[in-house]
Amino acid sequence: MQVLKEEVRQNILSAAKKLFHERGYRKASIRDIAKKAGISEGNVYRYYDGKESILEAIVLPAYDKIMEVISFSERMIGEGEAYSFKKFRNVINSSILRIAKNFR
Repeated sequence: MQVLKEEVRQNILSAAKKLFHERGYRKASIRDIAKKAGISEGNVYRYYDGKESILEAIVLPAYDKIMEVISFSERMIGEGEAYSFKKFRNVINSSILRIAKNFR
């Protein structure tokens, strides 16, 4: 059994991100992703079940950060923090903008 390599996994994700951005999710194929990553199409399937699981791997880190912001917001509300709506909105907005920038 061959060990999966993190570098190959990251190359697949990087190639998929570029192709999804350039062509859109629907028009990017596993074959295209494999070619851009410099590996065989079959090797892509050793790492991911298909295009949808690649997209999930790309989106999951941003999703996790968004969930952290929501959790933080719920704690602020639950603890009765004396934030004005404006300050609360600014905290949320800056967090979401930071996430968008980091995971673009």
